[in-house]
Amino acid sequence: MISPKTLYGMTTMNYQAVKNTFESEVADDFLEWFGEYMPLDANELEEDDLKEEFINEKYNTLVEQEHNCQVFTNNNLTIYLEMEKMVCKEWEDQMGEPYTERGLVKIVGLWKYFIASNYIRENYEDLKDHYDNSSEEQD
Repeated sequence: MISPKTLYGMTTMNYQAVKNTFESEVADDFLEWFGEYMPLDANELEEDDLKEEFINEKYNTLVEQEHNCQVFTNNNLTIYLEMEKMVCKEWEDQMGEPYTERGLVKIVGLWKYFIASNYIRENYEDLKDHYDNSSEEQD
């Protein structure tokens, strides 16, 4: 029998793997989006507005199918519960009230929004530097 401590470590690792993979996708999406957007309007927007534009365009309007959410969570209830815990905490921190909605599609969609939002805010300068350096190499 697997001990609860081992089981928790395995599920945390699985959740962390899903989170790391998603953050990598967010970084790739941002670099692609930034490359298309930068020549057009980026100079007209403040950095915070630029971050919000990306997050809202890519993740605030995201509506997944339930099957896609099951695949995203590896159909793993423990991963879903970790996502739900994160969403409830983040919602309460930002909105000042408990998050009462439930359901796979709602939790996964909001989780993606919060993770993408936090990731972009924390890594914006590094991503921008990476974009600038790769643009210089192409010249």
